[in-house]
Amino acid sequence: MQILKREYLNAQNLEKYYFYFFLALNLVPVFCFRFFPTIDGPAHLYNSALIVELLTNSESLINDFLAFNNSINPNWSGHFLLALFSSILPAFVAEKIILLIYLIGFPLSIRYLFQVLNIRRKFLIYLIFPFTYSYLFYYGFYNFNIGVVFMFWGIAMALKYKENFTRARVIKLLLVSTLICFSHLFVFAVFLMVLFFLNADSVMLLLNINKEVKRRGRKRILALLIALLPGLIITFNFLLGNDSLHSDSVYLPFSDLVASLKYIMPAKGIAYEGYGLFNRVLLYLFVALIISVGISVAYQRFKHKTWTIKNYAWLSILITTGVLIFVLPDYKGIAIGFISSRLMFFFFIFLIIWLASQEISKWVLVGVFIGINLVNFGILNHNRIAIANQCELAEEINATAEFIEPNSTVLPVTYSDNVLHAHISNYLGAEKPLIILENYEASLDHFPLRWNVDQMPELTVGDTVFRCYCFPWLPQGTQAIQTIDYVFVLTDNGKSVDDSCNTSVKLMMETCYDKVETGSSARIALYKLKPGF
Repeated sequence: MQILKREYLNAQNLEKYYFYFFLALNLVPVFCFRFFPTIDGPAHLYNSALIVELLTNSESLINDFLAFNNSINPNWSGHFLLALFSSILPAFVAEKIILLIYLIGFPLSIRYLFQVLNIRRKFLIYLIFPFTYSYLFYYGFYNFNIGVVFMFWGIAMALKYKENFTRARVIKLLLVSTLICFSHLFVFAVFLMVLFFLNADSVMLLLNINKEVKRRGRKRILALLIALLPGLIITFNFLLGNDSLHSDSVYLPFSDLVASLKYIMPAKGIAYEGYGLFNRVLLYLFVALIISVGISVAYQRFKHKTWTIKNYAWLSILITTGVLIFVLPDYKGIAIGFISSRLMFFFFIFLIIWLASQEISKWVLVGVFIGINLVNFGILNHNRIAIANQCELAEEINATAEFIEPNSTVLPVTYSDNVLHAHISNYLGAEKPLIILENYEASLDHFPLRWNVDQMPELTVGDTVFRCYCFPWLPQGTQAIQTIDYVFVLTDNGKSVDDSCNTSVKLMMETCYDKVETGSSARIALYKLKPGF
């Protein structure tokens, strides 16, 4: 037994090297291809390129179509980081950097939190990796992902500084908390909830009759309030000024929520069919750990007539998050969505943190470590294979921009049910100033840019009825009529739809546009407006 114990301790000492090895290995899918498409990622990259164009070229035609939003909204950090990177680097490099910030920063922030919490069972940190290439990651929620990284760093900093808040430490925490809020409002709200539970003891100090103890409690709370103040102001300003939050809420069925928790939906990527086995094993690992904690508590109760569950604060955070999954709506207006999925993501991360702080058998830890590595390697290989086809398509689309004149208007027409194709046409404008009319961000209030309807022309691709019927999302200005310069068509395995709208689209392209020979695959086609139209 002594030999086994010594080997276990040696493994603990070598663990950090394995962690960094696997952290690097986890980045392989991002480096396999030039672009790495997610659902919203191409739109974020395109709009960041537009931000650079608007800031650096006041004479650009883009100014007639797009303008900066008047209000500051907590959903911007990813865009401005992308704008910074894309202003000095190729677009595909800028995209990779923003992905790496999350894929590297998230595990490192959790590891830092483990160190601050003095968690010795570091083998459990590998449970984090299935949640890196998550459902939310493939949706391209860059701002949310960046906010998550800052959030766990902020929690670790708040705990580390708790007993000795200096002026410099308050400023550091203020900067991090403000970055969390600028990244994503929902992440900031979860950050506030976590700090509330972790600082409940500071509030209790105010009830103490000892003046010195009361003073220490006031100092802690005041330091936190100062650090959180900018984020709180931005949050209240957003909530008071956003009319969409007053619209109806959408709740998911109770059975769907239970099923999503059972199958650990946040750990699933976008190609669900390949994740079944991995998620079942992951579920068994969580169940094994929870049972191990229960056995440990029962043993203490039987042998020592007492029992202890460590880290009540994190248990309270875990339970509260679990309750909120079933209480809060999944959507609140158009400003806040995927609430249930985001809460489930945090629920499992909080569960990992809490489990790692409990008394768990070394044999269970070794078994979980082996199991989670099998899951991690399997998911890693699955992600590499599943995304390959979409990465190649993204490269083809980006290359097609070579055949489009700068400052042209482009209408994307998509015949595909693949959710990853929702905004993939935006790669056309990743490295060239174009007005891509499928720009959902410009139609919403919580992104940096909006359609400049007072200065942009009234766009047309045919008669007015056709335009409104087939493309209800097409932005319309108030200035002189202008015909769209290019039509970009994306098909999924030659798929087409023969309804009245798409029949009209084909007729319009035959009449008004010439096909451009781009040399791309049969999945995409580019049409240019004929001279004289």
